[in-house]
Amino acid sequence: MFVTIFDQAYADWGSMLLSSLMRFHPGDTVVVLGIDLSAETECAIARMHEIVAVRRLTLDEVGSGRAAKVANSRPLWLRDLKNEFSPDWMFLLDADLLFRRPVNDLIAASENHDVVLAMREGVYRGKTYRKLRVASGFVLFWRSGYGLIDSWCDMLSRTESIEDVRPWEWFWEQTCLLDAIEETEFDILKMPEKCLSSPRFEPDAWVWSANVPTSEKDAALKLFAAELMALHK
Repeated sequence: MFVTIFDQAYADWGSMLLSSLMRFHPGDTVVVLGIDLSAETECAIARMHEIVAVRRLTLDEVGSGRAAKVANSRPLWLRDLKNEFSPDWMFLLDADLLFRRPVNDLIAASENHDVVLAMREGVYRGKTYRKLRVASGFVLFWRSGYGLIDSWCDMLSRTESIEDVRPWEWFWEQTCLLDAIEETEFDILKMPEKCLSSPRFEPDAWVWSANVPTSEKDAALKLFAAELMALHK
């Protein structure tokens, strides 16, 4: 089961992600946790993507802290889903991803592992940061690894900063995921580098991630739209 989470501000990104999933994974269940989506957006998703289930969420947070609250709440919402459905696997996806080929091979190859994720060096301007070591918006959990989701949620409740990341601010859930990995003994499979490409959008990458500065988001959105059209030809 694929899972993505977005609000109205990311509806265009989410729609493109869903279109690419329908192109390469038409038979797999997709759950959208839609945060305060408009009725028009929900209807548009339902018309475009027949096997997508939209679950409605409401978030009171407004202003500059809303995006961080959404990101940091993802592990909690994911835990609710796995407790409710307990599918064989759950693949958590950022909304600003674009599938350029199926990931069936990755899913099949990881069946004997607990969790599959993209690890990075975490280096920025010559310094290594824990908050940049793991991509928390592209993680495959098998049922045997669902305990890591619980540990991830437990880590969120801590009250002390980790390096320069304060609780419930940007990168908190990403940093907590790395801590949960290191403090548990789940069998982790590292994804091939070609699986996820950001921000260079490598031509041979399986999935593109628009993890780019805000000033470059509009250009990335246009690039993704053009790529999506090409994929559907």
